[in-house]
Amino acid sequence: MGGVGGQAGQAGARGDNATNNNTVGSGGFGGGRGGSDSGGAGGAGGFVYPNGANDGSPGGEGSLGVGGYGGDGASNTGTGMGAGGGGGYYGGGGGGGGMFDFFEQEYFSGGGGGGGGSSLVPDEAGTISLAAIEDEPSVEISYTVPGTTILSGPDSAINVRRAEFSFTASEPGSTFECRLDEAGDFAPCEGQTAFDDLSEGDHILEVRAINEMGNFDGSPAEWAFKVDLSPPIVTIAAGPSGKVTGHRPEFAFSSSEADVTFQCRFDEEPFRACSGSTSDRPIVDLSVGAHTFSVRATDRAGNVGPEATHDFEVEAGKPNPRPARLQLKRPKLKRAKGIALLPAKVSGPGKVVLLKSKMVRATKRKAGKATTVRLKVAARGKALKKLRTKGKLKLKVRVRFTPKNGAPVTKSKRLTLRKKVRRR
Repeated sequence: MGGVGGQAGQAGARGDNATNNNTVGSGGFGGGRGGSDSGGAGGAGGFVYPNGANDGSPGGEGSLGVGGYGGDGASNTGTGMGAGGGGGYYGGGGGGGGMFDFFEQEYFSGGGGGGGGSSLVPDEAGTISLAAIEDEPSVEISYTVPGTTILSGPDSAINVRRAEFSFTASEPGSTFECRLDEAGDFAPCEGQTAFDDLSEGDHILEVRAINEMGNFDGSPAEWAFKVDLSPPIVTIAAGPSGKVTGHRPEFAFSSSEADVTFQCRFDEEPFRACSGSTSDRPIVDLSVGAHTFSVRATDRAGNVGPEATHDFEVEAGKPNPRPARLQLKRPKLKRAKGIALLPAKVSGPGKVVLLKSKMVRATKRKAGKATTVRLKVAARGKALKKLRTKGKLKLKVRVRFTPKNGAPVTKSKRLTLRKKVRRR
């Protein structure tokens, strides 16, 4: 009698002796069970009694989705086929061959049963199809594995040694296994998991789900993060030293870490965002006297570094020159010539210019001191022709005063030119 085939995850049974007295020979050995990553070994064939020599050959191993084959029986007998490997993610080994007497045309022992496949196929999700009995034994298997998703975890950079995570699986009832930084094997973990006493530096958590049938996610979900406990150090690279006359001095600085945020302040003001990415200057003029500039940095993990400071003093400089003044007075008309003399009162030495336009010519005068100069206003082009025919021309003129020291100032004035028209 042949041995019974193994159940999922079990080896096949050894074949019975035909006479039950073990005087003729042993039945074939059962095939080994399939493992989680390989097929089971084939069982050995039966042997001749009484010398116990194992003349039968072993069966073949099962492979991915395929059962193994049975080994041949003893060499002086016919070949009794062992059963094929059982179903499963990996097939079990084939059973050993039995013993058959050609003369008596009778089996003395049956072949060993095939080993069961690994027990990784779910009852409902997997399907198994067997080849026709005259074909070479084969098994076709399909199955499902759960997907894994990390719902939440720490920021990319943290300044504490504890990291908390939550996971979910695509199949209800699944459990989880975790591995941190590829250290050792995966170990069971809960859907809400925390890690304490983490070392400073980069970390990667791997998580895989395992469904109720033992199938696990072959592509674990990953979460990368960094534990950073070191605050950034700021260095002030440039700024005024000692006494300065400028009331808004500029400072430049850098950090020992990249991707930081700087905050600046002068004296005891609250820290604020710096005016530049790596520089700062006062928002308003600083008073005369001693001052302190301070800057600090905050990194991505939230570590706030110590303040870097720089002392300096603002001293009184030369007073700023008074702004230039320009005043345009009432013009004096000369109707015989059709022009006007425009008085321009200036506050100091410099150059006074009646600016050229489409209607008037440019006129320049120099002032050696605070005085009043007279600028000639004369029409040009079409404006002059209109003045000669109509006897009156309204226009707007602009005068610019450029002092020797200070910024120029410009004023405008409306006036009317008049000219006597000859009647024919």
